Amino acid sequence: MESLDYASYLTWSDDSGASWSEPVPLFEDPVQPSSHGAKYSLLRDGTTLLAFVTRYNREGREEEGILSRETFGYTELDYLLTRSTDEGRTWSPLSEVTLPLAGAMEPCHHIIELQDGRWLYPTSTCKGWDGEWPNGFQAVAFVSESQGEAWESVLPIFDGTQVRNNVL
Repeated sequence: MESLDYASYLTWSDDSGASWSEPVPLFEDPVQPSSHGAKYSLLRDGTTLLAFVTRYNREGREEEGILSRETFGYTELDYLLTRSTDEGRTWSPLSEVTLPLAGAMEPCHHIIELQDGRWLYPTSTCKGWDGEWPNGFQAVAFVSESQGEAWESVLPIFDGTQVRNNVL
């Protein structure tokens, strides 16, 4: 993930994996320089695919990866969402995701659809490039009751701020 051209590509097999199509980018990113990765989910309807994209904006840091060597903090992150209903062959335009906590979040999990239709995005808080950690050391799940249109609340999973401070 520290590659300077890290990005999400798609490829298909129509013969159970014996052969594959040429890889194509998930999307053409208008923000440059950047890298991005996606976590994919299949919704309960069995046909809708989600790609929750984390974009790592490296403007002013073109020759650096996404983590600061000095602070171990992430570069500026954007969160985006796109959907496909044709097995990933075409995707909706990217929509920006605004999470209810400020600061960097680790791109560690895909969206989970609950039986009641809510979506969860499990993640953890991270340091920013400058080393600031505005939310401390936490694992959280963001909740959307509007299928990704908004992320209305935060469920605390683990608060390690005290543990982290005691270790330091």
